[in-house]
Amino acid sequence: MPQPKYTVGELAIPIYMLRNKLAHGADLRKASLDKTTPVDLVKKVELIPALEPRAHAYLLAEAASYLHCKVLQKVL
Repeated sequence: MPQPKYTVGELAIPIYMLRNKLAHGADLRKASLDKTTPVDLVKKVELIPALEPRAHAYLLAEAASYLHCKVLQKVL
């Protein structure tokens, strides 16, 4: 299976911004319009060439789950 083309450095800030929006009860439908910390959750991104482009929110959710598992593996 091909390696994802996204790096932790590219995804860390958008994941953190999404987490902040969720934690503070922000309206996610307006997340991309936020002037200070925009997160576009509906733009289409390519995970791997074999798959159809998906919403950016899907990429952030997958990446957050993967990173969380890696942290747990290191800690435990």
